[in-house]
Amino acid sequence: MLGQTLGNYRIIGALGRGAMGHVYLAEHTRINRRAAIKVLSPTLTTDPQLVSRFLDEARATSSIRHPGIVEVFDCDVDATGRVYLVMEYLEGRTLAARLEADGPLPWPEACGIARQIALATAAAHREGIVHRDIKPENIFLSAAADQPKDVTVKILDFGIAKLLSGDASSPRRTVPGALLGTPFYMAPEQCDGAEHLDRRADIYSLGCLLFQMIKGEPPFKGTQTREIIVAQMFQPPPPLGPVDPPTPRWLDALVARMLAKQPAMRPATMEVVARVLARANGSSAGRAGESKVDGGLLPRLRRALRAHRPRTGFDVAIVGATAALTLAVGGLWASQGAAPNEKPPVVRPLSVAAVQAQPQPRPTDLPRPEPVAAAPAAPAPPSSPDGGAPSMASPSPPPRQLLPARRASRSARSLPARPARPVVEMDGLVDI
Repeated sequence: MLGQTLGNYRIIGALGRGAMGHVYLAEHTRINRRAAIKVLSPTLTTDPQLVSRFLDEARATSSIRHPGIVEVFDCDVDATGRVYLVMEYLEGRTLAARLEADGPLPWPEACGIARQIALATAAAHREGIVHRDIKPENIFLSAAADQPKDVTVKILDFGIAKLLSGDASSPRRTVPGALLGTPFYMAPEQCDGAEHLDRRADIYSLGCLLFQMIKGEPPFKGTQTREIIVAQMFQPPPPLGPVDPPTPRWLDALVARMLAKQPAMRPATMEVVARVLARANGSSAGRAGESKVDGGLLPRLRRALRAHRPRTGFDVAIVGATAALTLAVGGLWASQGAAPNEKPPVVRPLSVAAVQAQPQPRPTDLPRPEPVAAAPAAPAPPSSPDGGAPSMASPSPPPRQLLPARRASRSARSLPARPARPVVEMDGLVDI
């Protein structure tokens, strides 16, 4: 088609090929303005339903009017029956080409791209339009020559977009039960052929795309379409796992929510997703931010108690007493009016090994028991009338008074008993 004219535009080059047609570089014949023209494949122009869906793309795209969505200038059918759209010309490359050339992206950069996609898709949702085919091939990245790191995102191809606010009397564009989309990024309800899809299907697709930007591959893989669809519908979403740099916990939780099988378990709107992704640009992003949020005395005590998990009641008493001492020292420091920039002394919890390594008291260092007073001597037994041995009828009692003294002496020679085991209850930190 090079050199041919469509409306007021002359074809001067080829840009790419899509599922429904070809994309060409064109130039306005009067004002020399460049544009991208998408021409529907001639083999599809005989299907009225496909032609209607192709024209719906122009209607859907032009009604949104958001800087993150490609702008459509015109659409028409020429005298030869060719159906075409005239869109703004973008310089750059698709996200698919970027991932293929550079591999996975650092998670802050991936969050920045995903946030722009979320904001642009949220504008489409406000107009009652669900894209239903968010994938790397439909995300265009452009950057200024003087600022190559500042990437601007444009969403392309609303060819299978679902108009939620369409006229009920208009002809049906979608065949019930038909699968429209790309299996790697289709929501479970979309894989099931659900006719009524809402904005949460796009949230699921963006979750798959964000996962791929960070990991370098989509969350659900397979060699056949049926295998991928079954995984999308029934397999639990995989975690992001180890990446470099490590992802923060809030990002792991967000991706897991976006990939929930049930639509009700996903974030409610794209605006919510964009607000969470904005944390990647804040000063508290990453692990450093988590250390600030998780700071404080009680969290540090929890981590210390988890690191030194007690095994016996004696160990529980030692660890609990150390934690209580730490709280007491901190409170005393605050009550005495410490300087604003002065930090209280750090009392580190003792581990079980440290307690056992401390010197134990020797028996010689123990306090001696007080002497037990001797019992008064028993009266002499009466002698027999003849002055001989005492009578067998009245034997003298055994000296039982000395038995407690012997017990006390034996207890003094033994090691001291272990202290009582107090029950330590401190904000649920120690559970006995």
